[in-house]
Amino acid sequence: MSTEAIGQVRVGNAFTQTHSRLPNATAPCAEVLAGWKVPAPLFLIPGATGKTSYLKALGAQPGLHRPVIAFRSPNFDAGNTPLLSVQDIVAHFLKEILSIQPQGPYLLAGHSFGGLVAYEIAQQLTERGQQVAHLILLDTFPIKQGQSQEGEDPEVMANHEISRVREIFSMYTDSPVAAYLPDPRLNAVYRTNLKAFMAYDVRPTEVPTTLLRARDEFPAGIMHPGRTASLECTTPSFGWAELCRQLTILEVPGDHFTLLLPPHVEVLGTTLHAVLGDGHLIPWEAGIFKGEGRSA
Repeated sequence: MSTEAIGQVRVGNAFTQTHSRLPNATAPCAEVLAGWKVPAPLFLIPGATGKTSYLKALGAQPGLHRPVIAFRSPNFDAGNTPLLSVQDIVAHFLKEILSIQPQGPYLLAGHSFGGLVAYEIAQQLTERGQQVAHLILLDTFPIKQGQSQEGEDPEVMANHEISRVREIFSMYTDSPVAAYLPDPRLNAVYRTNLKAFMAYDVRPTEVPTTLLRARDEFPAGIMHPGRTASLECTTPSFGWAELCRQLTILEVPGDHFTLLLPPHVEVLGTTLHAVLGDGHLIPWEAGIFKGEGRSA
């Protein structure tokens, strides 16, 4: 599985109880009769690197008051057929989400490219008749439509952009992010996700959506100068106002990357709790997890 809990609960092989017995073997006579509910988890999708490590500081924020479960890219798994579109990635993640939480209400979030994946998850859950209580877009901007995907050598451009991100994260020596970026698989996963990003056709949604946009501008020099595609990031809503019928826009400190790192991540955690609150409860049986999360 590509699931990892990065907040108050550790998840490896997630499971759901299908009966009312408590799983604790020391209380074999105890039964849940009615009314026990727990906060629904926040399902969180990382950016184009596909790694969850840089999200751990957010998951560790105590003010969230709910589990945070992140999904690393399945394209890191050797032997898997590469998932080349947002829809393919979503189909993979949906199986895991439904195994963890079979019924809504669902809470979804994604950073950067991961916001587009979370957006499509929300669309597909809604089409299945499920309730998506809230969608959080963490500084996510769609690609401007009608652009060519051509540019200079894709591997060269990816290496340049990954190196620039590494430079930013290297300034945060206490962050787990600096340790995860060097990875021989990273370039291929990044390039695959970028292709999926550029090809994704965003459809309008009725799901309640909050865009948490970074206060600082996107760092200069991140994108390779030979990359021809441009992002929809010049308007206050990043273009989401035309797509999301129930959109709220909030500003958080930091830039596209540092909003998820200390000290800015503390404000991000507080803002997320203000948006989501303590509601959105699910039956206790659907919120039980065991095992240890996988490092990513």
